[in-house]
Formats: sequence, structure tokens, C-alpha cells
Amino acid sequence: MDSLERLFDQASSNSRKVELALELGFASKHGGDAIAYALLAEEIATGISKPQMVHLWSESAELHAKASRYEAAALRMLKVVDYYRLNGNQSELALALRTAAGYQKDAVNLDEALVLYTEAEQVYKKLNNTEGVIDCINTRGIIHKDLHNYSQALPLYHQAYDLARKKDLPLKLAATCVNIGVVLKNEEHFDEALNYYRKAEEIYIDQSDFNGLANIYNNIGNIYRLQKKLSKSLDYFELALINRRKSGNLMRLSYTYNNIGIVYTEQKKYKLALEMFSRAEDEKIELKDYATLASTYLNISEVYLATNDELKYYYYADLAEKLARRYALDEIVRDIRVNHGRFEANNGNYKRAYGHLSHVFQEMDTLDEKSQRILTSVLQAHFREKQSQNEISELSIANGTLSDEKLSLEQQQRVSRTLIWLLLGVLLILILTSFLLLRNRRFLKEQKRLLEETNEQLRRTTLGKEEKETLLKEIHHRVKNNLQIIKSLIRLQKAGLEDARLIDILQEFEQRVSAMALVHESLYKSNDLTSVNVSSYYENLIKDLITAYKVRQNIQSKISVNIGDLGLDTLVPLGLLTNEIISNSLKHAFKDGENGIITVDLKKIEGNRFELLIGDNGKGFNFEDQRAQESTLGTELIVALIEQLDGKYEFINDNGAFYKITFEPQEKTTR
Repeated sequence: MDSLERLFDQASSNSRKVELALELGFASKHGGDAIAYALLAEEIATGISKPQMVHLWSESAELHAKASRYEAAALRMLKVVDYYRLNGNQSELALALRTAAGYQKDAVNLDEALVLYTEAEQVYKKLNNTEGVIDCINTRGIIHKDLHNYSQALPLYHQAYDLARKKDLPLKLAATCVNIGVVLKNEEHFDEALNYYRKAEEIYIDQSDFNGLANIYNNIGNIYRLQKKLSKSLDYFELALINRRKSGNLMRLSYTYNNIGIVYTEQKKYKLALEMFSRAEDEKIELKDYATLASTYLNISEVYLATNDELKYYYYADLAEKLARRYALDEIVRDIRVNHGRFEANNGNYKRAYGHLSHVFQEMDTLDEKSQRILTSVLQAHFREKQSQNEISELSIANGTLSDEKLSLEQQQRVSRTLIWLLLGVLLILILTSFLLLRNRRFLKEQKRLLEETNEQLRRTTLGKEEKETLLKEIHHRVKNNLQIIKSLIRLQKAGLEDARLIDILQEFEQRVSAMALVHESLYKSNDLTSVNVSSYYENLIKDLITAYKVRQNIQSKISVNIGDLGLDTLVPLGLLTNEIISNSLKHAFKDGENGIITVDLKKIEGNRFELLIGDNGKGFNFEDQRAQESTLGTELIVALIEQLDGKYEFINDNGAFYKITFEPQEKTTR
């Protein structure tokens, strides 16, 4: 450094000073010093030639990227791109486009990155540079994969795969196989993912590419970990470590230590897990890999979550959150919030757990800062309202039935008393919600009468039309968010269970809550706050059900809705009724691997009545026989909901199972 500085002071020409300033930047150990020299080079770059200026922009961009100033790096590299667009040097243009795209990707300007990679791909095609084309296509796929847009990532990967195979480029083919395997693993198509990993493994063995083998074995180990084949998973992680050392590339050694620690955590070998995480931490700090250090601290905090060590749990969770926010790792931030909720719930601090979950829903709704503050106050107010006498009264009713339910569950599950009470609490809240929905018609009629009598008084209130609509939207939004929180609590509870029957029960209750939440979500997003578009509601409800039950078959839905909108009083019981019937179809109607069709036909018939034909073309069953032999909550709900709609039903067991239901709307008017 000293000799370079002396040469800089002695240099007589600007071009030489620029060259030496850039060398000083690359020799600097600290990112801030590197940027300072880059800016100095830019400042003194007067009177130098255009090619020298292009070289300066390129080197300055690299120095800014070295200091994690990716946006500044991208801006400088785009000047290089503009020069080569005019200059006509296609090879240099392709390289500049890819470099600028990489900086935009690191700066999380993903739309700009995709545009630049696409342009670079076109230039490489003109140059007949197949490897460059494959790299651009694969990187575009990686961007979509990181955004969880798997339906867009896979076609790009297959395009790169076909091109690499056609041009006989084995290492590009292997890298693309790995990319396809990662997407299939994320979609839980584990056998298909392993098939692509094995193809890549054969290529890397043939090419003696130890670094590629290390990545493959690491990915295979992750699949076996997800399948709970933990011993087999550890075998492959050990192979990954061996090949990483053979390759001499120790950059990703910490990743494998991290994965081994996760396996030990799942095996409850917490001491061994902490040893592995400590190795990963040391490696990442030595290599200054601070972005991925956040995940290591998250993993360490989860060990202390499992051992209920409050001090160490929050210490490492806070470290993970600081790094995650610094590097915009939103998924890690959400995982930390969920873990906070789990920790507080495990220790009986339900108010704090509720607060952490509220933060998660704020981030999922992607509200602006002001709206997030409003939602926070609403959620806090909602929790305070739960302390009101009315809520206390409802909870006391629920507590009155706990003893009978507790005795039944104790005979079926050998779990701790705390877990039983928590599970019963969730079940009773959901049962109480269902009961209130089934019995509220009489109450609603009385409320309508009272509302008509007080209508004149309401007109004199200070709230204007727009304020009332805003308030009603907020109420629907609040109800939807609170139903989502109930879903989250059910999922948290479900994750700790091993009994398949209880998991199925919670899955059914979760879908019933989803059907109600979807009504309120549709209302607060609608311009008309009194009714919901029925066709859109059915499409979203059936799509959610197919996703929730993770159906692997090709299930088609034929939805025909010949009415416009329905109000809340009709759509809530109608949605719950649809949820019960379609859920039953998805669980029981089709054999494994068999395709099927879900049919929904809703239309208006004579008078002010509607007809709903709903069912599937599966194997069929006899509803009345099943009801007589084994009465379940699901079958009783179907009958009760039809009665609530003043309806009648006919069960048709012909080429599948169908319900033909006629009913009346529960509002004064429908459209």
C-alpha cells in the first residue's frame, strides 16, 4: 500500500493516477477504503480516452460490489453496457450485460436483472456462445426459484437442460440438473428430485468435479432429512464434507456443517448440534460470509427454543434478526417471529405469542408503515377486548365442557397435561364458532328488526358514507386477520402432533376457518361491502382446498355460477357447506394417481330459490347409509347448514357422488 501511494503521488499523468487509484482500491482490506479510492479515480479522470473511461467504470463497479454497494455498482456497469451497445463489440456487451444483471440481482432489483439477463442471452445467441446462453437462462430460473415462482423457473431450467444435452456440455447439463432438483425438492417431489441429482452425480464423477459432487451430496442429504431418514441424511452430508475438502473450495463447507447441525437438532442431540453450528459460524466469519450467518444464528436459536433456554434463545434470535434485516432476508425475519410465538406459547405467554403472530401477518399483508401501525393498534385493541366480560363469559362456557373432552382425549393420547389442555382449548373455540354460526339465524332476524327501528337514529350519527365504508372494511379486514391467526395457532399445534386422526381433525377445522375468512377477505376487497361475487369466491375456495390437501392427481374443477352476488348471511353457511362436501371429495373420492373432476353448478330457479349441484365423478358412496352407520361432525354439519339455508337436498350416487340442494337466500335482496 505504501509503495502504491508513493507511486500515486509521483505520477504525472491523470491516466496513470487513475490506474494507481484503482490498484489501491483493490489492495484495500476495508470496503469503505476501496470505495474512497474508486471515487478518487472517478474524480481525477479528466482528459482520459473513452476506452480508459469504460475500464474505470467497470473497475469502480467491482470495487463498489466488493463493499456490498450493489446499486452503485449496477449504475456504473450500465454505463459500460451503453458504451458497448454503441461500440458494437458484442462479446464485451454480453459480458457487461451479465455483470450488470448480477449486480442488479444482488441489489434485489429483480425485474431489472431479468431484463438484462434476457438481453445478454440474445447477444450470446448471435455469437453462437451456447454456454453463455445456458448460464443466462439458468440464472433467470434461479431468480424465479428464489421468488417461489416454480411454474416459471422449471420451464427455463428444462430449456437449459435440452440445450446442454443437445450441444454435449456435460458440466452445464449437471448444473442444470441440480437446479431442477432444487425446485422439485421445494415442491416435495422428492423421488423426481433425486433422479435429477443422480444424473448430475454421474457427470461430476466422470469429470472428477469434487465441488459439484459436494453440492450434490449436500442436496441429497437435505432430501433425506426432509423425509426424516436422518441417518441416511448424515451419511450424505459426510460425503459432502469429504468432497468439499478434496475440491479445495471451502466456501460452502459451513453450509454442510449447518445442515448436519439441523439433523442433530431433529434427533434431539443438542450438544452435537451446537458443535456443528459453532463450526459453521467460525467458517462464515473467517470467510466474511455474513449474509448466510443469519441462518446459522437462527438454527442455534432453535436449539435453545427446543431446550427452553430463554436467555440464549433470544440472544441468538436477535443476532439472526439483525443480520437478516441488514441483508433483506425476509423469510428468516418471519421464521424468527413465528419462533418467538412458539417460545412464548410453550411458556404460557399467549398474549406475547399473539403479538408476534400479528407482526407476521402485517408483513404478509405488505402494508405500508402507517397502515402497519394502525393494524398493530387494532390487533392490540382486539386482544384487550378479549378480556371483556362478554368474552370471559364465552370462555367460561367452553371451560364447562373441558372435563368431558379431556377424559376422552387422555384415553387416546399419552401426552402431557399442558398439551392436552391447549389442544382442547383450540378445538372448543372452533366448535363454539361452528355452533354460533348454525344458531344465529333467529338472532339475526331480531337484529334486523332492531336495526330497522333504529335506522333513523343511525342516519343522525356523525359518520359519513365514506367513513362508514372505511370502518366496515376495517372490521372485515380485522375479522379476516383474526381468523388467519386462529389458522396459524392450529398449524402450530398440528406441527407438534403425531396422531394422524387428530391431525386430520385439525386440518378439517382449519379449512372451515379458511372458508369463513375468505368471505370476509372478499368483502373488504370489494367495492360493495354488503355482498360478494359468488363465482370468484367459489374459484378461490376450491383452489385453496386443492392446495391445502396437497392433491397429487390432476383434479379439474367445473364451476358454473349463474348468479351475481350474495350477502354474508347466505354465503357464510353456503361456503361452509361447500367446504365440507369438496373436502370429502378430495380426501375420499379418488384413488391414488386417478384424475378427477369437481363439479359446482349454482343457478336461480323458480321463485326466489337457488339450486346447487355439487360433487365429484369419483367412486361414490351412500350418504344416508354412512350417516346412519357413523355420524360425524362433517355429515351433521352438511345437514345442519342445509337447514340453516331453509333448504332441501337430494343425494345422487351415479357416476360419482353429488348433492342436489335447493335453498333460499337469507338476505332481503340478491342480485
